[in-house]
This record gives sequence, C-alpha cells and structure tokens, in this order.
Amino acid sequence: MTSALILTLQLDPVATGLFNRLRRLYYPAYANVVDAHLTLFHRLPADEPRIVAALDKIYAQPAFTLRVNGLQRYPHGIAYTLRSEPLQVLHQSLQQEWAPWLIWRDQQLLQPHITIMNKVTDWKAQGVYEKLMADFQPFDIQAIGLQLWRYEKGPWGLVETYAFAPE
Repeated sequence: MTSALILTLQLDPVATGLFNRLRRLYYPAYANVVDAHLTLFHRLPADEPRIVAALDKIYAQPAFTLRVNGLQRYPHGIAYTLRSEPLQVLHQSLQQEWAPWLIWRDQQLLQPHITIMNKVTDWKAQGVYEKLMADFQPFDIQAIGLQLWRYEKGPWGLVETYAFAPE
C-alpha cells in the first residue's frame, strides 16, 4: 500500500515562527516530529492523480486572513482555534471534489486549530492553558498557500507547496 498524503494550510512566516516556538516550548520533544500545522485533510490517497490535479489549480485562490480566536483545552493538550470563512469555503470545495477518497474524519466540518501541546498529563495541560489564557488576545494571521505532505510513520516529507495569489 502506498503512503497517505496530508494537506495543511501554509501560514505566513511570522505566524509559522510563533506557533513553532510555542510547540517547541510545550510539546514533549520525543513526540514533536513535525512543525506546527493546520491540517485540512488527514489522509488522502497518494496514488489518486485527481488529488494533485485539483491542487494544481489552487494558484487562483487569493491569500486570506484567519482570526486566531481562542485556545482549546484537550485532556492531554492545547490548541489555538481559528476562524475564517474563506478557509471553510476552500475546504468544502475540496471536500466536494475529493468526496470519493475521503475518510470519515475528512468528511466532517473543518474545526481549524493548531496544536501546540499534546501527550502530556492533564495537570500540565491545565497549568499551561491557564497561563496562556491569562493574557490571550485574538489576533490575525495570513494563509498564503497549501502544503501537501507524505506520511511515512514519523516525520512528514514535503511533496509540494501550492502558493495562493497575493492579496
């Protein structure tokens, strides 16, 4: 069986740097094998040419703004939550185009988030959550493209970056 592909949203360099720093700070080093990311599709077939064909047309998609609007607490981690109507529209469009190949998880409404902590004790997650929430203020970041990755049971390998048109 061929490996699966993962599609993520490419963020502007400042946002990418911020979330990577937070992830390095709070994610256990033994489990932190990929950079911070916003996953759009978790498992796409690597052997289906229509996946890449759809992405090759993405150049017409303009860059857009996302609102980082909060923090989500999980039993063993924390993620920043985001809102963006253009992201939802893009995601739904790709869901429709790729419907025959989507796993159940990728057929659901997108709940955009960037995980900065996982695989820790509930106590540690709660402490960091309280610390981050104490001075959290919503802020905007930019989506500048899509990135297609190959999953090989460990770190992901970048297959291709599909840049959006400048705003």
